[in-house]
Amino acid sequence: MPTNCRGPPPPFPFPGREVKKTEKNRYIWYRGMKIPVTQKDYTDTMRPQWKEAKRRKVRVKRELSLDWLKERGCDIPMHGPLVHEIIEDKQLLDALLLALNRLNAKERGLIHALFYENKTERDIAADSGTSYQAVNRKKQRILSKLRQWLKNS
Repeated sequence: MPTNCRGPPPPFPFPGREVKKTEKNRYIWYRGMKIPVTQKDYTDTMRPQWKEAKRRKVRVKRELSLDWLKERGCDIPMHGPLVHEIIEDKQLLDALLLALNRLNAKERGLIHALFYENKTERDIAADSGTSYQAVNRKKQRILSKLRQWLKNS
């Protein structure tokens, strides 16, 4: 029986089940006392412990080592991004998304055209009827804003 039970201890032997002398005597330890119980009560009490012991034994048999996998031809890449690098990239992307959402519609449209539609500054200038230098200055101001917001976040 677990020792961290709350409430009063259950009556022993369990109600309605008397320990028969013909059965093999079974005992469970409860708060330092050896208490005689029936076979059924003993089995019901010990079953969780037995299951856990079996689970641990089976788990040890099923564990695979890196060497065992390599011997069987499994190629496990040891290069690639580390977990903390992936987390840092995700945090940076989240911050960038928040910063992009702070831009007004015209600024977002310019960034989208330049970086997602792969338009040149000259194409955007021709579409909007401005010079490409004006488009370049707007782009630089927007990128400066984004850098500042990312630095402060």
